Amino acid sequence: MKNTTNYDIPIYTKPARLFHWWVAILILLQMPIGFYMHYRRTEMPNFDDTGKPLLDEAGEVVLGVFDDVTKFFYSSHKFIGLVILFLVLLRVIYRFIKGAPRPDPSVSSLLTGISRLVHWGLYALLLLVPLGGY
Repeated sequence: MKNTTNYDIPIYTKPARLFHWWVAILILLQMPIGFYMHYRRTEMPNFDDTGKPLLDEAGEVVLGVFDDVTKFFYSSHKFIGLVILFLVLLRVIYRFIKGAPRPDPSVSSLLTGISRLVHWGLYALLLLVPLGGY
């Protein structure tokens, strides 16, 4: 097998790939922040200043902490979501201006159509989910 890097397979441009990876990294960052902020707000036991659990009238531990740390996670999550929204908007605009690589001719037209549908569906989700968060 010949070791060469000269392929005749169309690929996305470098800016399109950068948009892709920045959005992917930010989404992967969003997931643990979102899960942890939700845990702190709804399920984490609440303690007083001496370290004893806060109890309600029934004597059960009060769940949910909304302190400065929780506010920081909520604010970070919202900010990163807005950055993702902005990057995706730029990415879609770039895609309309520069286009996408031509489909691989060895792939059937049915699969090419499905992949386009999935691709645009992901773009729609990347735009709607940050808007739905507000």
